[in-house]
Amino acid sequence: MPETNAAQFAKLESRVDAIETGLHGLTKQISGLADKIDQRGQTPWSLIISALALCFTAWGAFGWLIYAPVVKDQTRIEADIKALETQIVPRAEHMERWRQQERAGDDMRKRLDRLEEDRFRRTAEAR
Repeated sequence: MPETNAAQFAKLESRVDAIETGLHGLTKQISGLADKIDQRGQTPWSLIISALALCFTAWGAFGWLIYAPVVKDQTRIEADIKALETQIVPRAEHMERWRQQERAGDDMRKRLDRLEEDRFRRTAEAR
């Protein structure tokens, strides 16, 4: 039974529609694949910025762990220095004491010299 032209035309039309639908699906898949390839070629800035922020945070925390004891010790040392400065005798006072000691030593030498002279004079008079 030969098919009529209308039936052949309907069959052909359904085949063309199926091919057309397949081509549209294939086109969509190809464009989806192209989008994926384009996305892979892009620089992942959000990932890079997140990694840098994490690194800076870690470096900051590590730096603070190192810096905090130094500041604490420096503050303690400055307080100790101020306490020592209040206890230190000024140089002028030392110099005055040294002069007093020198005068006392000179006076002692003069007295010893006089005593020796008196002794020599007495021993010379006694002969």
